[in-house]
Amino acid sequence: MEMFVPNASNGNRGEDGGNGRTGDRGHKGTSPGCYRKVLSCPDLTGHRGYTGKTGESGRRAGRSGNGGNSRRITLNTESISGLFKVTQRTGKGGPPAIHGSGGRGGPGGEGGCGVDCRVQGWGRSCKPTSECVRSKQGPTGYTGSSGKHGYQIYSTPTQGSYGIVERSVLHRVKSLKQWFVRDVELQELIHRRGELLFQRNRTDEAYEIFSFLQSVTDVKSYIHKEVLSQMTSLKQGFDFYGNSESFAPNLGWIYLRDRATDLLAAGEKYESTYNTVKNKMDNIVLAAKTMRDAVYMDIEKSKKDLGYEKNELKIEIDLYINALRQLEETMREEQKEIENLIPILIKEKARV
Repeated sequence: MEMFVPNASNGNRGEDGGNGRTGDRGHKGTSPGCYRKVLSCPDLTGHRGYTGKTGESGRRAGRSGNGGNSRRITLNTESISGLFKVTQRTGKGGPPAIHGSGGRGGPGGEGGCGVDCRVQGWGRSCKPTSECVRSKQGPTGYTGSSGKHGYQIYSTPTQGSYGIVERSVLHRVKSLKQWFVRDVELQELIHRRGELLFQRNRTDEAYEIFSFLQSVTDVKSYIHKEVLSQMTSLKQGFDFYGNSESFAPNLGWIYLRDRATDLLAAGEKYESTYNTVKNKMDNIVLAAKTMRDAVYMDIEKSKKDLGYEKNELKIEIDLYINALRQLEETMREEQKEIENLIPILIKEKARV
């Protein structure tokens, strides 16, 4: 069973929609006008800033590309036996893109300036004493509404459609050579492949290609003549350059001497570089070993010192425990003496 599986290309993913731009800042609030209230002119707070502008809506997502079509395949063959299976695969549609998000609402505008109002003039009218009183500035305006998201405006993005499959056919022909006879460019391409194999001494493969070209090229064409010459060389055991298997280049003594001198000079450079690197590595290894030995000795000394201090501490603890026991015994004896003296002292006190 032969299997031939042509695959169509998949569709590209659409471009995501851009996000909406943030809304503009709201305008600054205004300052109130002074007015008279009974006998006074009250100080006034500035008006709240204007609400920020609404953010822009998200942009529409791009359309995903459709999968490639599996075109009709025509297979020409001289002979076939058994089952020949052809599996055609269409391209998948590109995955869906994403709509853009709505832009954020613009920040609220700055609050308006407050005013200090005073009674002025004979008409007892109210007028501001200064242009702007920051301490009585109005509150900042509200943040604007966010823009609409793309999915709130546009339909849901969809995946690109799959490609279509066209029916393939299998043709049986008497000879395939007719497809190569008139195609000179294809003949040249096959010829270059044969010459490349010839240069690499893959003579059996090269001979097969040259034999095929001999049968499909015009006998008067240059490719046909070139192929015949190369096939003759292969039969006689010559390589691509016309040399036999026992060929050795004829080199003079001066060339060999100079070549050997150059090789020795290059070898000395390699040897010197190798020795330099090796010495550095040996020094690093030696330093690491010395450091390891020093650290090991310090650790061992610290362990010995720690063991000695541990023993000394244990001896001191034992001495302290023994001292406490002796003190406890002494205190018990003194307690007994005190208990014996108490009745005697009571009797002596009664006589007095």
